[in-house]
Amino acid sequence: MAGLQSLPPYARRVGVLVGLAAAMAAALAWTLLRAEDTPQPGPGSEWSVYKSRFFAAEGRSVDPDNGSRTTSEGQGYAMLLAVAYDDRPAFDALWKWTQANLTIEGETMFRWRWRPGAPEQERAHATDGDMLIAWALLRASRKWSYKPYADAAIGKLKTLQDPLILHTIDGRAYFLPGKYGFRKDDGSAVVNPSYYIFPAFLAFQEVNFHGAWGAQLDVGLRLIERSSFGPFGLPADWVRVAPDGKVTATNSDGAPDGARTGYEGIRVPLHLLWANFADPKLLKPFRMAWTDGRTDPQLPIEIALPSGEVLTRSMGTGFRAIERAVECAITSEPLPPTYKIEPWDDYYSASLYLLTKLALAERFPHCLPPEPSKLLPSGR
Repeated sequence: MAGLQSLPPYARRVGVLVGLAAAMAAALAWTLLRAEDTPQPGPGSEWSVYKSRFFAAEGRSVDPDNGSRTTSEGQGYAMLLAVAYDDRPAFDALWKWTQANLTIEGETMFRWRWRPGAPEQERAHATDGDMLIAWALLRASRKWSYKPYADAAIGKLKTLQDPLILHTIDGRAYFLPGKYGFRKDDGSAVVNPSYYIFPAFLAFQEVNFHGAWGAQLDVGLRLIERSSFGPFGLPADWVRVAPDGKVTATNSDGAPDGARTGYEGIRVPLHLLWANFADPKLLKPFRMAWTDGRTDPQLPIEIALPSGEVLTRSMGTGFRAIERAVECAITSEPLPPTYKIEPWDDYYSASLYLLTKLALAERFPHCLPPEPSKLLPSGR
């Protein structure tokens, strides 16, 4: 990123690794806490609103703006939130539906998308969806002391370390977005920085210590450091890692046309915060991109790279919550108490809003807005 790039290589490396070691030590204490002691991210009414709009009774998350499809990512998000809000019936319904409908015959990964009424469901999968589901299962096993959840999670962690998913380039193994289509003939590979879900990796390392997770924390941080593009030094949604380790901004096919940071990259600062990797040097590029010359209340979401042209703006509560979370990590100013799931929020924005509040409840509770009762004038 821009700030880290200004340091000499040795200082950058020491800074990243020292920060990583400190965060991992803090994470150990965090993951050993009883899960039921983790504070709820907000009032239960927010979860009720979310479920009423984006949850089907049979146990699937619903994306109404995309043909009411269900994705493995959406199932993972909903399962994480069900654990956070202590809603075991919802969690069990989600997990049962996932196994029944996202399992691909002859494949160990879940299908990434399920479409209602489709004559045939596709076989493609997405690594981040499986990671989120595994993480939710681990958290559920601790929350409700149910070992079969943990067993399923550990099985999934082994799947995620398949050589077809971990691809070595220039001495480092990178998580590919899926088994197929992301390796290129020249030895390079297409990678998505937002698939590095750092808080999940910290949790995975506790139960799968000899797995790839510790190394992937380092690889992911270095990838974000090197994925510094445009006037603000932002990571692209998709990057291509060359055989010599050079990183370039691309589209999802690995071509430079249409390179941008946007709906994928918005998750990078959330993952950094949730893992307690809140180094201002990593967060300030996002802050600068969101505030530079801004007069519109809508947040710049999609930004072309390398030009820096704003392509899309949004009032989505989830995007603005991530913006305010980054601001609080730098200035300690909490989220506004007026934030809530709005009628215009789609599944993705609403999910990011609740997940941001969950991350703050666990890592930066002072960043949560004050409870409504504390906003009343004294004497009332």
